[in-house]
Amino acid sequence: MALIFAGLTDSQESNEKILGYLKKAGLSASFALPAARARENDVLIKDLVKSRQQLIGSGILVTEGSRLDGNCP
Repeated sequence: MALIFAGLTDSQESNEKILGYLKKAGLSASFALPAARARENDVLIKDLVKSRQQLIGSGILVTEGSRLDGNCP
């Protein structure tokens, strides 16, 4: 089974809960993040790395209407 998250939520509390659930269950997930969002959430990024979650770069910025696969609607 693979868990892949496309980005983070806007709630720091929710992001921390997700990481807590993964740790408690002993699971690893992949988080696809644009560089700008990673930079805004540096503490969470450090926690993700410490808990051996995989980080996937998805560009510099994500604009409204863009998609993870790079195809615009």
